[in-house]
Amino acid sequence: TTATITEVNNAPVANAGPDQTVTDSDRDGFETVTLDGSGSFDSDGSIIAYEWKEGTTILGTTAVLTTSFAVGLHTITLTVTDNGGLSTSDSIMINVNEGTTDTVTITKAQYRTKNNQLNVQAISNDPSAVLTVIGYGVMSKKANSWTLKQGNVPDPGATITVTSFGESVSL
Repeated sequence: TTATITEVNNAPVANAGPDQTVTDSDRDGFETVTLDGSGSFDSDGSIIAYEWKEGTTILGTTAVLTTSFAVGLHTITLTVTDNGGLSTSDSIMINVNEGTTDTVTITKAQYRTKNNQLNVQAISNDPSAVLTVIGYGVMSKKANSWTLKQGNVPDPGATITVTSFGESVSL
């Protein structure tokens, strides 16, 4: 009598990680996200291939992938293949929210007659915010404080404008 032993190959387990919600931090319409499929495994062999897709578009073929997504909701599928040729998939949702509009608050405005300077302290969530006094130009910035240089002080009631994220807000 001859006995035939047939080896059974169990399918791998795909693990695309948790759903993610991120915010477009620089308001350019995209945000970078790290996809991590390293929790995937094969109980009776090894995983030999990873494939990340959005719809029919292949995003990458590594266990961990860093890529950029546009603002909106994305369904991402990870497919893993084991050394026996079997594959399984797992899907996650990536939600990229729009960035917040800059909020600027003037906390202090002071004119010093002694040295003919206008000093303005303001708080902005945009580190590249620029403060200008209409008709007088850009104020120099140090931390959250702007100073209009000596001899270039605006008339009382001049409009102060803060520009950040490419948008202007007049105060």
